[in-house]
Amino acid sequence: MLNSTVIKRFHLILTLLLLIIIGFLVIDNESSRDNDVLKRSQKINQSSWLYMTEYSAGGATVPVIYRYYLTSEITGNEKQVLNKLKTLEPLIEGVGSIRSINISANGHINFGWSGKIVSVSSKVGTADFEFEN
Repeated sequence: MLNSTVIKRFHLILTLLLLIIIGFLVIDNESSRDNDVLKRSQKINQSSWLYMTEYSAGGATVPVIYRYYLTSEITGNEKQVLNKLKTLEPLIEGVGSIRSINISANGHINFGWSGKIVSVSSKVGTADFEFEN
């Protein structure tokens, strides 16, 4: 009977500890955009701008992650632009770069990508998109 109580308490403590660790990992992952640096912004067409940020604060074992945002023009200084971008979902996150951008006759924006893609958003602010390999 005593062993059963000890096991139950150990299980409860272990479960709480794992939940706390997972909570810290989620919070740390969400705050990773706090260290982003705006690398460039480029006008794509009349209503669309492409913004590129770089996250390189991961240390020696974490690659540099580039985030690309497609949205309307964001005015303000670099800090204001970064604060606005933090509220948006990146179009592409990856270890690589966009090598070409073309606008087709039907208004689609086509990106040529070089490198590893970490994530691609299905939500785009101002334009449709397609990818080339």
